[in-house]
Amino acid sequence: MTWPEAKRDRGSIQQIKIENRTWLFYRRFLSDELGGKANAVHRLAELPGKVEMKVEGVYGDYTPITITYKDSKSPTGTTKLVIHSVNGRQWTEADEAALQLRLKKAPPPKP
Repeated sequence: MTWPEAKRDRGSIQQIKIENRTWLFYRRFLSDELGGKANAVHRLAELPGKVEMKVEGVYGDYTPITITYKDSKSPTGTTKLVIHSVNGRQWTEADEAALQLRLKKAPPPKP
């Protein structure tokens, strides 16, 4: 079931510069019907400045969201963060196990 737009919460990933530091934040907003105010904010990481990011995933589907950005301090030259699509916290082994269990129980897709 898909909720009407006015009843859906929203999530966002934002780079925010505070004085001379740049931070990566996850923010979750209440639905428009409930006022649209931010109801959760999580600081994910300090960035090396403004960076180009690649964000993969869907807000609210209880799967991971992957954020990748260039970082010269990283041994690989990039940093990859994996967070929960609903609460913005780090994706854990328990989250992955729950996802795999849901996928096993899900009915096969209709042709």
